[in-house]
Amino acid sequence: MRSAADAAVLEWAASEDRQVFSRDHKTMIAEAWYRVAQGVRMPGLFVIPEDMPIGQAVRELEMIVLASEPDEWRERVIFMPL
Repeated sequence: MRSAADAAVLEWAASEDRQVFSRDHKTMIAEAWYRVAQGVRMPGLFVIPEDMPIGQAVRELEMIVLASEPDEWRERVIFMPL
């Protein structure tokens, strides 16, 4: 999915009931909000800063997984760190 269009990534995530984690600040955020505005299922987008070390991102994502339920993130764009 690395080279797929943002819309395709979000559509796949919705069909698989998966959240998306991305460093794409330029286009992915707008596409996620477009889906929400259109009333199309969007299971959640987590935006990771490009300068956040991968180890920190993994630890933060682990906390999210352990401390929440997937339904809490539907139709939301979340900017990390929390």
